[in-house]
Amino acid sequence: MRIRGAGRGLQFLPDGLAPILRVCCVMKTYAHDIVRRLIELQSLEERLAEFQRSHEKSADVQALIESLRANLPVTVLINHDRMRTKDKASVAEVRHGVCIGCHLALAVGNVADLRRGDMRQCGNCGRYLYLVEEEEAVLTGSEPKPARKRRTKSGEAELESPSK
Repeated sequence: MRIRGAGRGLQFLPDGLAPILRVCCVMKTYAHDIVRRLIELQSLEERLAEFQRSHEKSADVQALIESLRANLPVTVLINHDRMRTKDKASVAEVRHGVCIGCHLALAVGNVADLRRGDMRQCGNCGRYLYLVEEEEAVLTGSEPKPARKRRTKSGEAELESPSK
């Protein structure tokens, strides 16, 4: 399912959210698609607030927000709106088994569910969670191994290519 106007919405993202969106664009399951939309919605809402403070035209951003909200489940929107009224992010990444939103460790079962592509919320802060690309690479073992140094008989160090 393609989000109408999503390509135009990426130009309004703050600098800090671009790497997060790149990580989320790799996600392919339905749950990850919802999280990606939530991240984009959150960044557009922040951009809209900036426009309203500076009294600039914000009709394009408002239209993008409405199209994103139309493509999200109602239960997800309710939780998102509740978090946004408290001026909190509704989405948080998971690094090394820890929710970045509240900095508490997640249950191992929740991390396993995230790896499978299930949608999960942090049991402490209530944010929707997603694994970052580095975490997935470490968990699956797909990260390349660094070259090792070995000593020759003459005592000099030389690089050895990693074995497979």
